[in-house]
Amino acid sequence: MALIIETGAGVTGANSYADLVFAASYHTALGNEDWVGSDADLTHALIVACRALEQLYGSDLKSALSSAAQERLFPRKWFTDNLGRIVQTGTIPACWKEAQCEIALMLLQEKDVFPTAADGAIKSQSITVGEYSESTEYHVPVQKEKHAGFRRVELLLAPILNKKPSGWRLRA
Repeated sequence: MALIIETGAGVTGANSYADLVFAASYHTALGNEDWVGSDADLTHALIVACRALEQLYGSDLKSALSSAAQERLFPRKWFTDNLGRIVQTGTIPACWKEAQCEIALMLLQEKDVFPTAADGAIKSQSITVGEYSESTEYHVPVQKEKHAGFRRVELLLAPILNKKPSGWRLRA
């Protein structure tokens, strides 16, 4: 399958925000030596990463879709990010494309990119069958990620999400 890049114009059939050149430049700049494979493998990783990114973080994005008919979650109506910068309608924030590249790399490293939400371990649980009742108490979660193993992705996305990851500060 070929990459069809969403440019911010509501491209029909778009399946990625980042192209192979952007992803290669991003990973080279960070020294990510695991970003290797055939064009087909890298393309597949970007397409799956795009879907994972949207499914995991789409509901937390600031602003609304530019058009109800668009296929991807960007472009969005203009908004001010958590650092006070204006994100114009018709643009794809670099952090969104970088997060896609991070998730694509995780795929190449054979990590699960569709994890369950990070919860704390169960501290106590009680179940009663007659007159049904249920009670579960969790320890305070140690990790602060919404999804276990996605800290880098969540730090990248923090400026454009409605809620900042707890315990993390954004600095301009």
